[in-house]
Amino acid sequence: MRFLVSLALFTLVFISSLNADGLVHQLPADGSFARFDLELKVNSQGIEKTAKGSMVMASVGQLDVDGKKSRWIEFKIMFNADGNDRITVSKALVPESALKAGKNPGAAMIRGWLKDGPHPQDLKDMKSPFAGPLPAFLSGPLKNAKKLDMALLDNKALGKVECAGETGSFSFEQGDERIDLKLTNRLSSQAPFGVVEFTMEGTSSRENNPESEGVLTLKLAAIGKGAKTELPDQK
Repeated sequence: MRFLVSLALFTLVFISSLNADGLVHQLPADGSFARFDLELKVNSQGIEKTAKGSMVMASVGQLDVDGKKSRWIEFKIMFNADGNDRITVSKALVPESALKAGKNPGAAMIRGWLKDGPHPQDLKDMKSPFAGPLPAFLSGPLKNAKKLDMALLDNKALGKVECAGETGSFSFEQGDERIDLKLTNRLSSQAPFGVVEFTMEGTSSRENNPESEGVLTLKLAAIGKGAKTELPDQK
């Protein structure tokens, strides 16, 4: 499952206002960032793996492309698996008009990059086997979206905050794999991109290969300004 391999580097793949989306529900000022605590659990062929780390999501640049104001949205994932520290960095250039609730930022991507090793990979679209977690993080409106009751969360970055909730499903193909996801968000306008907590439960399958499954949880831990890209030569 290359989708989860890109995210967790195991030998498997995994990885609103209330219209239900991925991790972009509002667009903050350029340079804004949100750091999340990350937990990942995966199961492939009966073997379970877990990892903990963090993810930084940031707006790291503005461009005008064919008259469209656009932003670079970057994700830096850092975690420890089996005693090894790993880092994955990906970013996508997306028109600002698509970076809000109810839109599909991934489908509107102009170009993108993912670095999961020594050399960044050029991403033409979200179906690339090298797109990693970007299709889920930049997903569009979810299917079967449902509102959840308001919840009072005690968050590291925001303190006690009332959060709206939503859940829904999202499926896509990446290379020769099919990924089926259930996404659950807790939302507040106080968070830079609108997301306070994010849970992604998913399965990945490929013809003649057993299904793999996993759960990714992100909880907002810090917010700030002055973010710079980790991939300065990829423009």
